[in-house]
Amino acid sequence: MKKISILILVMVSLVFGQDISNYILNAKKQVQIGYYSWDEKQMLEARATFERLLGKSDRDWLIRYYIAYCDYRLTTYAINQKNKEAVKKYLQDGFEQLEQCLDIKPEYADAWALISAMYGYKIALIPWSGILYGPKSSKAIATAKELEPNNPRIALIEGISAFHTPEQWGGGKERARELLSKSSELFRNDKPTSELPDWGYSEAHAWLGILYQQEDDITTAKQHYLKALEIDPGNGWVRYNLLPKLSNQ
Repeated sequence: MKKISILILVMVSLVFGQDISNYILNAKKQVQIGYYSWDEKQMLEARATFERLLGKSDRDWLIRYYIAYCDYRLTTYAINQKNKEAVKKYLQDGFEQLEQCLDIKPEYADAWALISAMYGYKIALIPWSGILYGPKSSKAIATAKELEPNNPRIALIEGISAFHTPEQWGGGKERARELLSKSSELFRNDKPTSELPDWGYSEAHAWLGILYQQEDDITTAKQHYLKALEIDPGNGWVRYNLLPKLSNQ
């Protein structure tokens, strides 16, 4: 009886292992749809799927990255909802997941970039904490760039950070434009395998649109928003928020 139980577990494990790529792809799509449609439930369901995949393959480093990525998106949602407890929870778990990811695969550039973005959220919540977390964020993004200088998500995260950082501290609108433009160019040639991260292309153009909109260059802003929708028609942030505001302006 014991041998039969072990055999069943092995067979289930093998089948799960063969299908794990499909689970990853479906959960990736779900968190993206959830984020763009501002649907917390979908993002949480995607996160739960990734959690169930832990220990089912030799790709736990990637699974933990995706759990942290879900935390990153959920943090954005919680900040918008002014839910400080949820923000703290998602940030804490995100850091823990990324640390475990890097314990397995210390050279994974996307994880270092996401760490930098999460430190940026800490600073956004408590501006004076920039003294503590600013250098940590800079070190993480520098590590990511050293590992993969042509990774478009690294340039995107650095560009968003520059957008929210005063010019005297290394940020500013021109620096953000430079980095976001670089990101959009790099995305053109970004061809990761289906399981690896591929998010950010539409967002790069959305942020460029925001930059031009703030400068009252409505024509160029609209071009970037439309390009964002061409890349990802499901980008509800652009379709239902940014473009309508541009029309009103």
